Amino acid sequence: MTICIKHKNKSFKFSLNQLLIPFSVILLLLSIYVFLNSAQNRGYIKIFFDADMLYLPSLYRDIFIDKFSLDGWRFSHVQYFFPDMFLYFLILIFSGNLIISTFLFGIFQALVLVFSSICLIRTVCGDTNPQVTVIVTLVYTSIFSIGSIAGGNLFELLHYVFKHSFHIGTFLCCIWGVIFTMQFLQTKNKKYLIYILTISILAGISDKLFVVMFIVPLFTTIMILRILRVLSQKTVSKLGDRITIASIIIIIFSLLIKINNFVESPDLSSKLDNFGKYILILVRSINNFGSDIGSNPNAYLILFFYFSIIFSSIYFIKYFLDRFRNTQIKNRELNILFFSLFSLFSSSFMLLSPLFLGLYLNIHAVRYFIGIVVLSLNLLILASIYNLRKNQIVINQKIYKYFIISVTLIAGIGLFATGKLNKVKAFISYYPSLSQCLDKYSNDYELTFGLSNYWNSSVVTNFSKKNIIVNQLNPDLSIYHWLNNKHWYCGEEKASYINPKYTFIITEGLERNRILQQFGSPRKILMCEETEIFIYKKNLLRC
Repeated sequence: MTICIKHKNKSFKFSLNQLLIPFSVILLLLSIYVFLNSAQNRGYIKIFFDADMLYLPSLYRDIFIDKFSLDGWRFSHVQYFFPDMFLYFLILIFSGNLIISTFLFGIFQALVLVFSSICLIRTVCGDTNPQVTVIVTLVYTSIFSIGSIAGGNLFELLHYVFKHSFHIGTFLCCIWGVIFTMQFLQTKNKKYLIYILTISILAGISDKLFVVMFIVPLFTTIMILRILRVLSQKTVSKLGDRITIASIIIIIFSLLIKINNFVESPDLSSKLDNFGKYILILVRSINNFGSDIGSNPNAYLILFFYFSIIFSSIYFIKYFLDRFRNTQIKNRELNILFFSLFSLFSSSFMLLSPLFLGLYLNIHAVRYFIGIVVLSLNLLILASIYNLRKNQIVINQKIYKYFIISVTLIAGIGLFATGKLNKVKAFISYYPSLSQCLDKYSNDYELTFGLSNYWNSSVVTNFSKKNIIVNQLNPDLSIYHWLNNKHWYCGEEKASYINPKYTFIITEGLERNRILQQFGSPRKILMCEETEIFIYKKNLLRC
């Protein structure tokens, strides 16, 4: 079906597929917008601005506003330099607003995820048909729509797609690493080797999980394809050399930041002690995951997507190995075989990654599994497309058009209905109640500098409209130097403040009796909802 538009004696012809692409993209944007706004009404908004999410805003403020020395920083073992930090800082420079930047980052990251999936599927099957773009876009539109409508556990699973500093940017680098690898296998163009090396170094030094997501699965995949004589020794050597170089650079960088005390050095003796208990930890982790299956639907979802990867991969691997046992495999089939093997290994390593990091394999580690969901969706779409082609099934164009229009209209009605139901409250109006309360009493009690646990400190500091600064302590009231700058506690001459006077402490998460024992009785106790604040006249932290 072709639509003809006449304007000033000129005719412009468009196919229905060409018109559906921008329409499906607009629908995708609406689904993303409603998903983010639904967080406000459902009480999930805090998870977009908790202490972990405020790592990048705090670092940005330290560099560009407060101007403290960076040598006092203590990072986590995952620094998220690329792409998260680069993109978030760029957005924050132009927007100048923490909440708007988080909102825009979430939208952009979700769009990049959908675009990357489209490019991945088109590269794998060698198809430039606009139907692929429409189908993939509508699949993600439906998922985000269902998440915003259903809320609960499904929302908790999907919301990581919109968050920085939670490995999603790393997985996007993984997708593009796969795309560049398949482009190299097709063309043997050396520029793709440069792309693979560059993205591996940038993503690997930023997040070691990239090694689990991409480098190890890629190495395993090309070695198996070499054993099966699908890839030549020369091709495997070129790819192997690049990922080896990247791995060496990642290791050197990790050692350098540890030597310079930017991250906490591991206690080797405790690591050796824990190694002896690894089997017990593994059994306990599996038991915890099994318990979660009975109480959290996300566990079912993760297992469903993982097993769909297994079945899809086995189907493709068996089919192509049987078909091309005695013949030369073609580029398109090589891409599908490569992607199937890679998805199988990458998803398996991702499923076990919490164990590699010393965490239990439970639903609280769900951020490590988003890649499994995306790989599964891409494989399922790919399997559907390939089966139609293999069996030479041609969908009636009229049925296809009505089907796409119907799905689009249903999704659109659902999105608008959800938006009306939730009143689409402004995401950018978020103002934490604790920050509001402290700002309210700041003038009455001269609240400028205070102390709290890790979870409250960065929230108050970043959201206070009265420029209240709160630094973090351990429960025993010792300084907690993690994801912060040690110079914040006493200030610096060239920074925004020096010799601060700490006159209040937020007791939540700290040992209350120790506070009374160490600092004495407060002159005033404020209650900010259920949070208790002790106010003193003296300085609680002397430098």
